[in-house]
Amino acid sequence: DGWPWGETWWGVTVSYDPMGYVSDENAGSYDYDAMLTEMQAGSVESNKWRTENGYAAITILGWAEPPHYEAATNELYWAKRLQFADTQGETLNYDIRELGRNGVLVVGFIADMASLQAVKTAAPDILKMVGFTEGNRYADFNPDTDKLAEYDVGGLISGNSAVTAGL
Repeated sequence: DGWPWGETWWGVTVSYDPMGYVSDENAGSYDYDAMLTEMQAGSVESNKWRTENGYAAITILGWAEPPHYEAATNELYWAKRLQFADTQGETLNYDIRELGRNGVLVVGFIADMASLQAVKTAAPDILKMVGFTEGNRYADFNPDTDKLAEYDVGGLISGNSAVTAGL
């Protein structure tokens, strides 16, 4: 009969991945629909493993919000519509990556699809609570001393470093 906390619900995780400096040079050049198709195809194999190991299969239904990069804040946004085999209704995975000098701030919301607007409204307040200190911001990158990440913006979304290599 609904959730005790109201009609919509969401949860958020915040972490840091010290993967190195992620180039945003090609952020506007990806075919995100083609990337989604590749991710959907790749989920077939991962679902074999999931079901063999007692986990529910997950179907990527599409974008709830297509990927977009905010160059002024070095933030990457995207959201996927998911269907878990053992759950009714669609699940929202709303992701934000804030790029830094030596890694990426990872903000991930999980919610029901009805919560999309609530998540989008809450995201700026969550991002105000975390961030990079002086010397660790994206603009502080030093190409002579700092490590480059294996991924670029496209690889952060797809989880595939081959995207970075342009394959």
